[in-house]
Amino acid sequence: MDQGGSAVRTTIRVKGHLVKAIVDSEVSVSIITLPIVKQLRLQMSPADGSSIVAVDQAKKKVFSFVRGAPLAIADARIPVDLMVIDTPRVALLVGTDLLRRYSADLLFSKKRLVFESRGQKLSTPIKYN
Repeated sequence: MDQGGSAVRTTIRVKGHLVKAIVDSEVSVSIITLPIVKQLRLQMSPADGSSIVAVDQAKKKVFSFVRGAPLAIADARIPVDLMVIDTPRVALLVGTDLLRRYSADLLFSKKRLVFESRGQKLSTPIKYN
């Protein structure tokens, strides 16, 4: 994860709870870690045996999936499919799957994530180093 270029931080609601998230335009899928899934009691689907390469270049097995996870960014409810990995670190990583689906743009000059939901343009603040 390139903290200097493609990754920014924001806050997203998951099942009504505020969760700090990393939005990374170089990651193709959205990922949540098992501690958040357990804490929020999100319903999981069985894994399909796939693996992903994590930030530290280690191969991680996909533990399960959360289909249609109830995320909210700004005032928009946006259901998203998330891969679940079993790691002690608490993390929500938003990838290009969500960014493409909601026509999102990272506006570094304005420190905003802008996206469309149901024909309406919405934005939320981002932070970066």
